[in-house]
Amino acid sequence: MSEDFWDTLKLATLVLTPALVALRYCDGMKGGTVALLYNLLLKLDEYYSKPIKGLDEAMRKKMHNIFMSRWSAFHAPIHSAAFAMDKQFCRREMDERIKQDIWSVMEDFSKAPGGKDFSKMKAQYAMFVDAVASKQVCVSICMTLHLRITLSNSTDNIVCTASF
Repeated sequence: MSEDFWDTLKLATLVLTPALVALRYCDGMKGGTVALLYNLLLKLDEYYSKPIKGLDEAMRKKMHNIFMSRWSAFHAPIHSAAFAMDKQFCRREMDERIKQDIWSVMEDFSKAPGGKDFSKMKAQYAMFVDAVASKQVCVSICMTLHLRITLSNSTDNIVCTASF
């Protein structure tokens, strides 16, 4: 087989492995939560939004557009809220979209029968975030998904590792 074939295969593996990890993760991987999957998808968005060595820029943009169209089709404010309320991620700097989603979800819950006052819910969330920051909340299990993709120039091997 030609060298071009193997180069193309290495590039395809490099580009598609993160998506495969995400698919496996949402296909019942033990210990999975909405917040962990949301974090992984944020990383995928970041990965596909920047130039990828060896991948044609037009193709990368097309892949990113496909990813974003799927994201838009399946994303709901409750997903952002689950991410923002997870002990592992609540102290992370949230973009404005995530903040708006969590407030939207809280406001919807406040309007439900028996719902709490919206301003009280926001205050309780702020107290929760502060408690997590000061480690006053007992965290029994802390799981972090690390996705590392490397292409070894010396051996031309692609290594993708996911650890919890």
